[in-house]
Amino acid sequence: MALLRRRAKIAETLFAFAVIMFGFSVDSLPRARLLLRPRSLLFPFVFLSIALFLILPFRAHAYGVLAHEALIDAAWDTSILPLLLERFPNATPEELRHAHAHAYGGAIIQDLGYYPHGSHTFSNLLHYVRAGDFVRSPWRARALHRR
Repeated sequence: MALLRRRAKIAETLFAFAVIMFGFSVDSLPRARLLLRPRSLLFPFVFLSIALFLILPFRAHAYGVLAHEALIDAAWDTSILPLLLERFPNATPEELRHAHAHAYGGAIIQDLGYYPHGSHTFSNLLHYVRAGDFVRSPWRARALHRR
């Protein structure tokens, strides 16, 4: 008896979900109730399809190019510029504009593979496998250049 009540409660929940998600009209409600009754042959199919709809992930949208650059702009005056001026107190405004341009480039270089004619493998490796090595390589190259 408790199992039937539980199934009926699940059926009512699925029915409410189907009404909201699939837009059953008032005229089709009795027919929809028949489909979602626990003893109906279609109940497992309807239950499984709704469960899969809820479980499967939705497509995630990543930041675009302008969003990456907007993050640089948002952090420039409060975080990046003071650090640059602390490290390089004699920097000219022209050098600071040049540094700002390089910051834009650094914000989007990892995503170059996602642009038309780009290498998705490059970007995937850079994001998920070798990100730290990519960031450290300019310092290594600079140290070798100074020797």
